[in-house]
Amino acid sequence: MRNSLSLKNVLAESDDSRYSIHLGVTKMYRNLMLLYWCPRMKRNIAEDVKLLGAYLAREAQERVRGNRAMLLAAQSR
Repeated sequence: MRNSLSLKNVLAESDDSRYSIHLGVTKMYRNLMLLYWCPRMKRNIAEDVKLLGAYLAREAQERVRGNRAMLLAAQSR
């Protein structure tokens, strides 16, 4: 009986915690949004993600070119 009461207390405390994480992450997102959100933040994040995607695509293309060059050099030996 005491263990189940302790477990209930731990679960209740973790559920009421400001930084608790649930499957949908909604509670944590809302809490963080209230604490750290600033104007235009969503747009800034979207722009950063877009730039990162373009950078990663460019890097991947350069790697493919480098690998092709290495393959051609190895075949010509």
